[in-house]
Order: sequence, then structure tokens, then C-alpha cells
Amino acid sequence: MRRKDKDLSDPLRIREILSNASFCHVAMCNGGVPYCVPMCFAYKDEKVYLHSVGEGRKIEILKVNPKVCIIIEQGCSLITSDSVCGYGMRYESVMIEGLACFLHGKEKEHGLEIIAEKYAEYSESPYSAGRIERIAVIAVEMTSCTGRRSGPV
Repeated sequence: MRRKDKDLSDPLRIREILSNASFCHVAMCNGGVPYCVPMCFAYKDEKVYLHSVGEGRKIEILKVNPKVCIIIEQGCSLITSDSVCGYGMRYESVMIEGLACFLHGKEKEHGLEIIAEKYAEYSESPYSAGRIERIAVIAVEMTSCTGRRSGPV
């Protein structure tokens, strides 16, 4: 990292951000064409869990190239100044690089329960077997995880 003053290296704080942030941006690449989408996510056991409809552009890209970059940020606000050069942003962010893996069977149900627990505050799967078949549940195995912060958060 070029700006060491912005380094967020406390693993506990990084886990807090991963556990508490509301959404993330998932970037992937199709050939030489980048594609990025905002998604809801959950973090548990050093994995990021995503869910989606079982078809569409991101699903097709991930089937061919499972490499992803995920950005999660929170506490974003503008820092103003008397000088244009003094403006900036206050934030905390985590950047993850990893490999996306489509889950199936009991692992898929477990991943969906982790996501439901985060957003709905219960872990019992709210979906019928027919609906689970049409949903994609993706676990991202992290190969790299770094944090960054700017300004007092």
C-alpha cells in the first residue's frame, strides 16, 4: 500500500467491517471486460457468501472465470475544507480477492442460512426446495484481504 497512513491492518476491525457492512461490490472479468455489481453478502469462517438468481450475466462470467475482487465500505462521508485540495473522504474499506465457488446441496442451504441470519436475524431457511434450486449461492474463498481507512470514522 502506497499510503501507509491509510492502512487498516487490525484483523478484529476488518472482521467487524465484514460482519456489519450492508452490501458489497463484486468485480469480475469476462475476457478483458470488467463487470461489477452491488450485492448483499454475509461473512463467516473466513468466507464471503453471496446469493443470486441462478442465471444472468454474473453467473455466466463466474462459471468461466471464478476470480473476484470484492470491495466493502462503510462510514463514508465527505470531509470539507476551506481549500479545494483539502477535501477528501472519510471511510473504512476492505478489499478481498478470491475464488468464487457455486455451492450445492446441504452446503448451498447452509450458505443461504448464513445470509438469512445476517439480514433476517434467523437462520432457518425460508425457501422451499424448488426455490433453492433456482437460486445460486456462492462462497468466496479469500486469497487476499486488506483494509484501508481515511479520516476519523
